[in-house]
Amino acid sequence: MGFDFLEPGREYVATLYADAPDADYAENPEAYRIRSGRVTARNRLSVWTARGGGFAISLREAAPDDRRLPKLK
Repeated sequence: MGFDFLEPGREYVATLYADAPDADYAENPEAYRIRSGRVTARNRLSVWTARGGGFAISLREAAPDDRRLPKLK
């Protein structure tokens, strides 16, 4: 997934809610992982989804204190 819709030159905090490696809609439907990090319009992110799974992402403009967060990969 790309972030080219974001304003170039600005930094954002992305929080990703995604399937955990052991997630499965029938066997383990509540397995998920949440991670946060910094992104820009130039970033791309690969997201694995389980059978019948998916993901959600929330974005907000980064504040000065957010510089301590790692870049989201």
